[in-house]
Amino acid sequence: MFTKGTILYADPYKYLRHKSRPVIALSVSLTSYSPDDFDELPMDIPLAPELTDGKIFWQGRRFVNIPESLSYAGIKTSIIKSRYTPDDQMALILNRDRSEADTALYEQMQQWRAFAADIAAAVTT
Repeated sequence: MFTKGTILYADPYKYLRHKSRPVIALSVSLTSYSPDDFDELPMDIPLAPELTDGKIFWQGRRFVNIPESLSYAGIKTSIIKSRYTPDDQMALILNRDRSEADTALYEQMQQWRAFAADIAAAVTT
């Protein structure tokens, strides 16, 4: 898991589970929680996403994404945008060589993009 600003994120192919409450998430606000409140757990592999009524579910239907388009590109883009705005993506690309921390954030984004591609490919093939 990693922190950017006031958000705690699970690494790609993982999710956050609160240690004492019935909360699971891909990211949480640190204004409401502490990083110590969560364990990071691996997702089931293969991801085995399901498409139902225009929604993409994965991890035993614990997580859902509602893409505008059910094409490979539409699904991938929707999942990427659930974590990174286009401006965030551009900033990470342009600044990736400025420091080790910037490089790590860029690599996290690339791993999330690969995660999104895996879900999109599984649903559209």
